[in-house]
Amino acid sequence: MRMRWTREDLNALRAFLDACEDAQALSESEYVVDLYDSEPAMTVDLSFEKDGLEILAAEEMAFDDEMDGWYMSAPVADAAQIERALRAAMA
Repeated sequence: MRMRWTREDLNALRAFLDACEDAQALSESEYVVDLYDSEPAMTVDLSFEKDGLEILAAEEMAFDDEMDGWYMSAPVADAAQIERALRAAMA
């Protein structure tokens, strides 16, 4: 899904991802980031494009006490929810 962000917002997001210990650059334009503080927690695979941001995949994450770890629990298809989570993480 495509998100139209301003160039300034995209630059701020890239700076956040480059500094975030829960983000990993997969290429020059693609990142995966785990947003543990969002509600629900989610992992997002995104790509920077010329005219915005492409969300390649997003999944809710849940914590399993018994396994003491996070797992992907359900897809996230709501672009507004993903955008809110990304912007909240950047704040």
